[in-house]
Amino acid sequence: MARILAAAALILLAAGLHGAYGEIGVSTDGFGRSTIMQFENTGSPPVEAFRLWLPPGVQFNSFKAPDGWTGTSSPQGLLVFRADLPLESGEIAKFGLVTNIEEPGINWKALGADEAELGLGKILVSEPPPEPVPAPVVSEPVEEPEPVDEPDPGVLPGSAFRFIPEKPSVGSTVRVTGAGFGSGQELGLFMGESRLDTFSTDESGTFVITSKIPAGTAADRVDFAVRDGTGGEKTFSLRLADAPVAQPGEEEIVFTVGNIPAVVNPGDVVTVGGTGAPGGSLTATVKAPPTDEFPEGETLNTASARINLDGTWSHEAVVPIDAVFGRYHAEITDGKNTVEKTWTVESDEHIRIEPIKQRFEPGEELVFNGTAIAGSDLEAVLENPQGAEISAKTVSVDSSGFVQVNFSTSSAYPEGTYVMYAAQGDHRAIVPVGLGQLPMEQILFTMDKLNYVAGDVARLAITGAQSSTVSLVILDPSDQEYHTNPRIFLGSNGKVEHPLDLDGYKSGVFSVVLQRGDSQAKGSFSVGLQTGSGPIKVQTVKSEYAPGDPILVLGESGANILIILDLIDPSGTIVKTREAFTDKNGKINEDEFRVPADAALGEWKVIAKSGPNFGEAPFEVKADIEDGMVIAVEEIKDIAGRDHAYARIYGAQSSITILVYSAGEEIATIKPQGRADPHEALWPVPGPGTYTLAASDGKNNANTTFTYDG
Repeated sequence: MARILAAAALILLAAGLHGAYGEIGVSTDGFGRSTIMQFENTGSPPVEAFRLWLPPGVQFNSFKAPDGWTGTSSPQGLLVFRADLPLESGEIAKFGLVTNIEEPGINWKALGADEAELGLGKILVSEPPPEPVPAPVVSEPVEEPEPVDEPDPGVLPGSAFRFIPEKPSVGSTVRVTGAGFGSGQELGLFMGESRLDTFSTDESGTFVITSKIPAGTAADRVDFAVRDGTGGEKTFSLRLADAPVAQPGEEEIVFTVGNIPAVVNPGDVVTVGGTGAPGGSLTATVKAPPTDEFPEGETLNTASARINLDGTWSHEAVVPIDAVFGRYHAEITDGKNTVEKTWTVESDEHIRIEPIKQRFEPGEELVFNGTAIAGSDLEAVLENPQGAEISAKTVSVDSSGFVQVNFSTSSAYPEGTYVMYAAQGDHRAIVPVGLGQLPMEQILFTMDKLNYVAGDVARLAITGAQSSTVSLVILDPSDQEYHTNPRIFLGSNGKVEHPLDLDGYKSGVFSVVLQRGDSQAKGSFSVGLQTGSGPIKVQTVKSEYAPGDPILVLGESGANILIILDLIDPSGTIVKTREAFTDKNGKINEDEFRVPADAALGEWKVIAKSGPNFGEAPFEVKADIEDGMVIAVEEIKDIAGRDHAYARIYGAQSSITILVYSAGEEIATIKPQGRADPHEALWPVPGPGTYTLAASDGKNNANTTFTYDG
C-alpha cells in the first residue's frame, strides 16, 4: 500500500533559533480508523518519548507500541510512548493507533533528555488514493491547523498518595487519599497497567476515593500509580495480603440497615450503616413523598455502597437544601434481601414569618404574618436601611402558633430595605421588606447567642438570594483566618440555619464575615468569656431622651469580659436585658437599647454588671426635649492595616462638618456623606495622642474628646 507522506520533515524554525531542537520526520498510513504513525529522528539529540493527543471529542480506542517502547494512556486521552533506549539520529519508530473516527488530526510532541522539547506539530491522517502519488516537497511543509493545547499536568513534584489501610488484602476495599496534585485535574488510579478508578482532584489539589483491589490479584508486591493527562505519574509499591478465608462453621452475616433519623432538615448530613455479606454491595432507591401524579412517590435517585470485608457498611448523604417537605421512602437491597425505611423532611425554621407584600409605601403600616413557637412571646426589632433600630416590640403567640407583627411608618421614613429581626429564645428569623421600593438582595445574618462555651454548636440564621451560595470566614481574636466554609447553600426561600461547631475554639472574641460577590455581612461573637473583677464605667451619650429614642451606651472595663446590661424604668422594673462584651481594649459599645414608645416619664438607667462589679448610667425620659446634637467616638477600627476612629453623630438637622483638633490646633476636616441620622464618620488616626472632634450642622454644635494609645 502506498504511503502518503503528510509532512516528511517538520522543522520547528522558531525553536531552532535557540538551537535547542532537532528535526523530527513524521508520516502516517491511514486504514479507516486505524493509523500507523512513523517518527524518524533526523536531528542529532536522542528522542526518549513521544506524546500524542487528539482534538476535543476525538479519542484513542487502542494503541500498539513496537518492541523497546512502553505506551500509557491518561484519563484525558493523552498517549505517552517512552523508549527503553533513546531513539538515536536516523532511527525510526512506528506506532499503531485506533481512533473513534476516521482521518483524525493527531497532535504530537517529541521529548529528549529531561523532558526537553525536540519537536511539536499536528498531522492530518488521510486514506491512500487508488494509485500511489509522490510525497510533498520536504522544503515546503504543508500548513497544518494549530495544535490543540496539551492538558495541564495533574501530577506535580510534591504530589503524594496513600492507602487506608496501609496493608490491604486481595479483594478488599481501600480508601485512597492524595494531596499536592494539580487543582481540578482528572487522574487515574492504576495497579500495574490496569486502571482501577478515574477521579478528579478538588480546588486544593487533594482527593479521597474508595477503590477495590481485584479479587484475582496475586498476594505479592504490586506497583500502584496515580497518572495524569500529560504522562506524569506518582507511584509506590506495597505487598498485598492474602484475602481472608472464611473458617468452617462461621455464620453468615445477616443483611441489616441501621436506624435513620425519623425527622431530618434540609442541609442535614445523614449517615446510615449496617451489616452484610463481606465484599458484597447494596443498592438504595429513594422515593419522594406521594403526589397526585406519583401516588407511590416519584423515584428520586438510586445510590450504591460496598460492604467491607468485616461485613459492615456505611453511606453518607446530604438532604438537599430545597428538599420537598414530607415523608420519604427507601428500599435497600443486597440482591437477596430488601429492607424498607421511612423518614420525614421538615423545616428547621421555628419562626416562619413573611410580610403580606414585598413593597409598602412610606406612611403605610408594615404587616408581617406567619407562625412561631406556640405560647411563647416573640421579640421583634425593625431596622432602617442604615441598620439602625427604629422600633421594637414584644408580641404574644397564641396556642395555634399564628403570629402577626405590625410596625407603623410615616411619610418621612426614607425609602429602602428595612429588616425585621424576630427572636424566640435561641431561635431567630430575618425578614427583609421594601419601603417605597422592592427589598434589595443582601446578605443578612444573626446568631442564636452572643457568648458561647468551647464545644458549643452556634447557629447562624442566614438570609440572602434564593438558591444561592455564600462563603463564611471566621477570624480569631488576632484577626487571623481561623475557619472557612466556601459554600453554604441557601434554600429556595433564600434562608438557611447554619451550624458552626466551636469545638477547639479558644477564649476570645471572634469575627464573622459572610460574602457573596460584592455583598458582605459582618458580626462578632465570643467564646469562653468570663465576668471581670475590675471597675465598670458606663454612660449614655445623652442625658435626656424621648419615648422611642435609640440609646447608645458606651463604657469601659477589663478587656474581653462578659457584661450584662439592664434597661430599668422609674419603678425599678427591668424592661430589657442585653448580653455584651468588652473588646480587646476594654471598650463597651451597645446600641441595641431603645426607650419604649409607651415609656413612663422620669429617671431611667442602664446598669452594667460583670460578676460582683457594676456601673450605672442614669438618664431622663421626657415628653418633649429640645433638639440637640451629640457626637461620640464609639470605637477604633482597623481598616486596611490602619486604625480609624469611628464616630456617630446624633440629632443633626442637615449635612455636617467635623473639625479635628490636637493640642489646640486644627489638623483635619471630615465631611460625612448623606443625611441619615445618625451620621457616621471614619478618620484615620495619625498616631498616639488626645484628639477633639467638633461637629456642626450650621445650627447645632457638639464635640467629643478621645485618647488614642496606639
